[in-house]
This record gives sequence, C-alpha cells and structure tokens, in this order.
Amino acid sequence: MLRMDKSYRTSQLDNSLLSV
Repeated sequence: MLRMDKSYRTSQLDNSLLSV
C-alpha cells in the first residue's frame, strides 16, 4: 500500500511538472 501511495504521489508530481 505504501509503495502504491508513493508511486501515485510521484505520478501526480510528474503530471504537475508536465502541466506547468
């Protein structure tokens, strides 16, 4: 679960960077 959470968080960060 923790691993998934981290992966999800990283994905969100990546999306944010791409959005900017």
